[in-house]
Amino acid sequence: MARRVGTRQEVISARVVRRLLNDVALSADMRHASEPITFMADA
Repeated sequence: MARRVGTRQEVISARVVRRLLNDVALSADMRHASEPITFMADA
């Protein structure tokens, strides 16, 4: 993933993408088996 900074595009780190996904899932109250969904790094 990338984001535009001025005229360039900068890569968004996997850590930032996970944080954004977790924030959205929490805000949307997304759940699996009654537990909040959490996005984690691949092993």
